[in-house]
Amino acid sequence: MDPRLLCGSYCVFPFLFSIIVFTNDRYVDPECVSTHQLTERSDAYSFGVMILELITGRKAIIRTQFSVVKLVDWARPLMNPQSYRQLVDSRLNSIYDVNEMTRMVNCAAVCVGPSQRRPRMSKIIRFLKRHLSLNDLH
Repeated sequence: MDPRLLCGSYCVFPFLFSIIVFTNDRYVDPECVSTHQLTERSDAYSFGVMILELITGRKAIIRTQFSVVKLVDWARPLMNPQSYRQLVDSRLNSIYDVNEMTRMVNCAAVCVGPSQRRPRMSKIIRFLKRHLSLNDLH
């Protein structure tokens, strides 16, 4: 079996897959968890979670006294042009390039979006290097 990279861990043996997914589930593509299949687009989901952590200053799993919420689930309704500023870490005190933040929010939204519409990492890198527009990323 091919070793596959999953959130910094190699999955060499099939029986280890569920252990690795269980311990790293905050970054794992939900489709990957349900199908036990890694795809070329699974990395994009993990990358999107990491971008959301950087934008929001929050961890991938948000624990409160009464609940546990995945950052992606919390952020998803805010990843639109009208409300994305609510995503941004308040400790930045609005001192950031709005255009760059918009690009990062859009990139995160595409990365954690539906797996069939999620781009490969090669496209995401080209988008981040400004070789692709947002429309080309879809």
